[in-house]
Amino acid sequence: TADDLGAEIGYMITIATRTRDGYRQTIRMPVVGIFATPNPVVNRGLLYMDLQAADFYLEMDGAVTQIDVALSDRADREESGIEFAARADLEPEFDVVTWNDLATEVIAVAQADMVSSFMILFLVFIIAAVGVGNTMLMAVFERVRELGMMRALGMRDKQIQLTFVLEAAGVGLIGSTIGLILGSIGNWYMVTYGFDFGFAIQSIGNVGYRIATVFYGSWNPGTMVVAFFAGIVISAVIAWVPARRVTRMTITESLVHQ
Repeated sequence: TADDLGAEIGYMITIATRTRDGYRQTIRMPVVGIFATPNPVVNRGLLYMDLQAADFYLEMDGAVTQIDVALSDRADREESGIEFAARADLEPEFDVVTWNDLATEVIAVAQADMVSSFMILFLVFIIAAVGVGNTMLMAVFERVRELGMMRALGMRDKQIQLTFVLEAAGVGLIGSTIGLILGSIGNWYMVTYGFDFGFAIQSIGNVGYRIATVFYGSWNPGTMVVAFFAGIVISAVIAWVPARRVTRMTITESLVHQ
């Protein structure tokens, strides 16, 4: 709002509002500070003023319409709200509303985002499996004659299959390690600094719920460990298929394979 008005400290603004009884009231006050929150809806449509000035100009007679209380994550919000109201000697008609009640849309979006994240992770595993399978398939069929010679010298099919499985597991280990390092570096930046989408969100307008302009990442060690070992296991399992297919060929077919 300050950017839209071109307001600076000391800038005089006119506020058109209504009193407690519904009468129109116009207030002219100077800007004593400009705030910026992660919520563009707040930045665009709210202003703060001294409580005594608001009580005087709006003729509230000491009444308030809403009290916001910050509690710890482990606190029982509804019981704490009732206890606070009793200590503050509020009217018995008050309503205690938790952030779960006020942010139902945000919670729904977060749950939908979790489902989409699992779907993306599943597709990543599929892509990785296809890539590793294609690589190992080429590696196996390029060495069919070599494998035929090894079998002719007495190497067993199980030993050949195990060789390719271990080779693929090693490739998966290297790839998982590099991916974990690069992913950790990128996630560290997102956790520490985040990415500011304010320039894009500012033009969207009010979508009905709070949108943070800075998106931050978070550390999820469980997912990182699962992804690391999944890369190794998928590589090993996928490599067993072409290796088993080659060992089904006769030694003669393997030696004359082009």
